Amino acid sequence: MKNVLRGGVVLVLLVVIGFGLYAARLVGSLETPEFKARVEREASAVMGVKVQFASLDVSLLRGIRLGGIHALNPPGFAGDLFSAEGARLSYDLWPLLLGRVQVDELSLRRPTITLESDARGNFNYQKLSVLKPAPPRGSSPAAASSALLKLVVSKLSVEEARFAILDEKKMAAFRLEGASLDSAIAMESGVLTGTGTAGVDSAVLANALYLRRLRAPLKLTKERLTLVPLQARLAEGAVSGEIQIGFKPDLRYSLRLAAKGASVATLIKEAGSTGTMTGTLDARAKMEGTGGLVTMKGAGQAEIKDCRWPRASLFNVLAEVLQIPELRDPRFDECRVEFALGGGQARTPLVSFKGPAIELTGQGVTNLVTSVIDYDLTLALSPGLLLKVPAAMRAGFKTRPDGFASIPFKVTGTTHAPHADLVSRVGEAMAIEAVKEGLLGRLFGPKKKP
Repeated sequence: MKNVLRGGVVLVLLVVIGFGLYAARLVGSLETPEFKARVEREASAVMGVKVQFASLDVSLLRGIRLGGIHALNPPGFAGDLFSAEGARLSYDLWPLLLGRVQVDELSLRRPTITLESDARGNFNYQKLSVLKPAPPRGSSPAAASSALLKLVVSKLSVEEARFAILDEKKMAAFRLEGASLDSAIAMESGVLTGTGTAGVDSAVLANALYLRRLRAPLKLTKERLTLVPLQARLAEGAVSGEIQIGFKPDLRYSLRLAAKGASVATLIKEAGSTGTMTGTLDARAKMEGTGGLVTMKGAGQAEIKDCRWPRASLFNVLAEVLQIPELRDPRFDECRVEFALGGGQARTPLVSFKGPAIELTGQGVTNLVTSVIDYDLTLALSPGLLLKVPAAMRAGFKTRPDGFASIPFKVTGTTHAPHADLVSRVGEAMAIEAVKEGLLGRLFGPKKKP
């Protein structure tokens, strides 16, 4: 599979440069609707999808200006693969006579590239004719356009770009908003290379993780696109790391990030969750994928300082079952989680929330698509807090060497509606204790007088 940027950048270069220069040769009919329609037909034939321009202005002196650019998706996909408000190109004619396209400056205004996958994992841009192997020279009119693939762009400027990778359900696995780029690129035999500086207002992973004010040097080779080293902001905290998009043998994106001082409350709000946890997050994570959530793999760890979780669904359940109001607003000195992503699930081999009076530890799994959860947890209470548990329920707790008393339980259901089996665990312990007391009472209790 050819690379992702060729699906967008090659489209722009061929449409803006190739047919713009071709149009420049036809100076006798530049201002006619017939000429614009002819250029659109030629662009559509080469790309294999319908290409439209709202306006086209070609001048040997001023260069080329395009307005309202649209390249529709191939059959099986709706909407646009690429669009832009406008493009401007200035070029040098002398190298063109030598068989090379020398572009002094190419600027794009508000381009949008949307790469979308179908149910079989095939992307829309893979169906573009321009990305298919070129036929032997002379076998097709399109073969003449191969010369246009030998070009140099001294300055490529992009303003307010948008880029998205969508899965078969049109959910964005990865998207960029407000991207800018200043770079120089070259292309020969359909292979793009270049360097520059990229800036992004926001980079969003799975509509949940928002990186803002991203800045990084950009490097493009035939194998991959890299943003290294990356600096950004995450929920009021600082982020460092890298983003890579690999092109061979298949499209694959990867992220390696380290966050420090991020606000947990802001993270939850941006993810669209109703959670109430607060604190400051330090985390490290490495993730990669080829499409939506089900293709993502990765692992990481997170620690939250000054951790509080008031009115959380799980702690409300525990507070009601054990009749301890303090459990509705627990305070923790340490909140640590280790996680691994794969197959559309987030596995947490370590969950550790520890405070002066309450501890919650365990492990489990969350389905990222359905929000279904399955956790094995242990609740531990300090001696003082245990005394507030009704005496009949204390039978379910076991005292540890440090004085805390613990009880294991399961949590199932969903992240929005968790269900804890603590009631049945406590009830079972109470029943066992009652049986024991009854049996011991009959064996060793006072004898009735005859």
